[in-house]
Amino acid sequence: GDEIIAFGTVNTRNFQSLQNIAEVVQHSEGKPLSVSVVRNEKLV
Repeated sequence: GDEIIAFGTVNTRNFQSLQNIAEVVQHSEGKPLSVSVVRNEKLV
């Protein structure tokens, strides 16, 4: 399956809980949000 490795400012190094994701979403409302995904060991 796909693996999200970065969601806005949250990434695999600083992720602690889903609360981190909620905060990014809350502060990014109406703005572009960068998401990085790995599929079959390749960044897509």
